[in-house]
Amino acid sequence: MITLDLEQAVEHEINDIAHATGKNTKQVLTDIILAYFDDRHDAMLAENAIYEIMRGEDGTLTLSELEKSINALDSRG
Repeated sequence: MITLDLEQAVEHEINDIAHATGKNTKQVLTDIILAYFDDRHDAMLAENAIYEIMRGEDGTLTLSELEKSINALDSRG
């Protein structure tokens, strides 16, 4: 169990969300924390991709190159 000392405005916002969604505050906080973890994971993947590109370990495609690649795959069946 984790105890949080939240600012009153944040606590009110959580309670408002809980009321509007029919969830309890524990469910709302769990959703918020899991969404944060997902966002952090996505940011970490993006940062790693940028570093790989900067180090020359990976590259990028223009939109035109991507479209050509997709069309080539589509034409294979």
